[in-house]
Amino acid sequence: MSHETIYAHVYSRVSQPDALARYLPSRRKKRKPRYARRPRGLVFSPDRSIHSRPEHVNTREIFGDWEGDLMILGRSKDNANVASLVERKNRFAILFRDNDRSTTHLMNRLMEVMAPLPQFARRSITFDRGVEFRNWRKLKPEIGTEAWFCDPQAPWQKGSVENLNKRARTRTMPPLLPCHKQSLV
Repeated sequence: MSHETIYAHVYSRVSQPDALARYLPSRRKKRKPRYARRPRGLVFSPDRSIHSRPEHVNTREIFGDWEGDLMILGRSKDNANVASLVERKNRFAILFRDNDRSTTHLMNRLMEVMAPLPQFARRSITFDRGVEFRNWRKLKPEIGTEAWFCDPQAPWQKGSVENLNKRARTRTMPPLLPCHKQSLV
């Protein structure tokens, strides 16, 4: 008899009246998957949906609306990641190296890169719902930039930056420098 058989019996409807789960180390009434995904609904509020963006962002008529993403280049020792930003109207691209995937470090670095631009050139950024963008709320008070988010599992809604990432990965752009301290901006 395996441990899975025991847990299946403890959490089955037949044994619910006996309340056998109280004798387990975790003492949960319902069984949860061991490696379940954490819900992220509250991190990215519905009013920040890509469908709520102003119409001028969708039509690409005004300069200053960006799309952003983080490319994880490999799971090597140095954790080389490259953040990419593409302006939606004229496709101006900014790439910068980011060795730390934490949301605090990435957002601070992104604000550092965007801050020298005039306010009209950094109106908004559209991200996917990656955990590295959890601190998006810092953008508006610190650099005056609105944040928008794609639908879950729909990164193609920010196609300009996805196309840039594809070209960067296939090396049709200049290769990235291996220096740890040097940014590409």
